[in-house]
Amino acid sequence: MKMKAERGAVLIFVLPTLVFLLLVFIYPLFYGIYLSLHSTAAGLRALSFVGVRNYVNVLSSSLFWLGVRNTIIYTVGTVGLTVGFGLAIAVLLNRIRTGVWLYRALLILPLGVSPVVTGMTWQMMFDPLAGIVNHLLTLVGLPASLWHTGFQTAMISVIIIESWQWVPFPLFIIYAGLQMMPQEPFEAATIDGATITQQIRYITFPLIAPVLGLATTLRFIGAFRSFDILYVVTKGGPGRATDTLILQAFQESFSFYRFEYGLVVGKIMLLITFGVSALLVSRVTRGVGTGE
Repeated sequence: MKMKAERGAVLIFVLPTLVFLLLVFIYPLFYGIYLSLHSTAAGLRALSFVGVRNYVNVLSSSLFWLGVRNTIIYTVGTVGLTVGFGLAIAVLLNRIRTGVWLYRALLILPLGVSPVVTGMTWQMMFDPLAGIVNHLLTLVGLPASLWHTGFQTAMISVIIIESWQWVPFPLFIIYAGLQMMPQEPFEAATIDGATITQQIRYITFPLIAPVLGLATTLRFIGAFRSFDILYVVTKGGPGRATDTLILQAFQESFSFYRFEYGLVVGKIMLLITFGVSALLVSRVTRGVGTGE
């Protein structure tokens, strides 16, 4: 009797959360799938069932595969830079003993800036004619660049902007992992004459591998669906050089009113995110369980 009462109490406390998830996630998810199987050419009130034809049309579109290519480049570039720099700075920060609070406060500042403000600020800094970045390059004898306005350099530019904003995210996740590491292996390695580089390679990296995997997974999810900076800085241009899947879904839906295209792209992105995240999480949890 007591057990049933406890279960009832638990259900009462959990029920509001379940209702919230049902309203804001589960219902929109399945309603979106339902809409993706219909044609919206005559409007959302005059849907006509077309089955998987929308998916076939999207998957056979060269525009979609261009978006896949750009999304992969953008995601790999931003995840690589943010996690790489975050790891390097976290290792250095972990060795600082005085004034750590000041470095922490300064390093977390980019996360406090709105992505829209970040994009607009860097857009002015990257301006080919009046931007400070080109001015500094010319002062040291380097050629100026078109940055976000050039077809060849636009993707690099938005990757730099995204990475600048999000480096603190994996940085502090990794830093927290470093703070929790036992010190005995490092003390033993120091006694045995191991250098700092050897300690980082053979002790630090293996111990923080699960934390590094977690930071990579979370940053992948964020970068894969990144929208704000791309839309503010390039809007997918020039010449679709930065036209990622999320931008395609937005523009095809709300600029050209091809809602079925945006819905299908959104569902494909959801499947990719789920698949890659599940793969990364399985590797992280396997490493934790086996001690790898």
